[in-house]
Amino acid sequence: MQLINDNKYNFITIPELRNFIIKAGRRKIVFVEGVDDKIIFDILYKNYLSQFMFINACLEGIKNTSDTTYNLVGWQAVKSLLKEFILNLKRENRFYGVVDRDLRTDEEIELEKIHPDYDGKLFTFSERYSNPK
Repeated sequence: MQLINDNKYNFITIPELRNFIIKAGRRKIVFVEGVDDKIIFDILYKNYLSQFMFINACLEGIKNTSDTTYNLVGWQAVKSLLKEFILNLKRENRFYGVVDRDLRTDEEIELEKIHPDYDGKLFTFSERYSNPK
């Protein structure tokens, strides 16, 4: 089977990532922080995987590139990818990001929610899953 490509994904310099996006077809893309997050979301939403594709924003092909846009980890990688897709594909309403709260304050999370770079498509877990005492 040959994939139809209209070159709209040429801004993606990592072939592995570009292939995932093209293979997703019309499904919504959700960038997550790591392989564990992807596994958990795939399990939780197994009945909806025909509508969503969860992509680990820290794929080896992404982390090992010299392109600093992709050379990030965790929530930084999710935010960077989401920002780039929103910037380059303004008319497509199918790219989202999910990140952990980590040690960020309520104010920082609220600012991210309304930040124009993420167009309201970045979602943050509001509760911490660990207590950093």
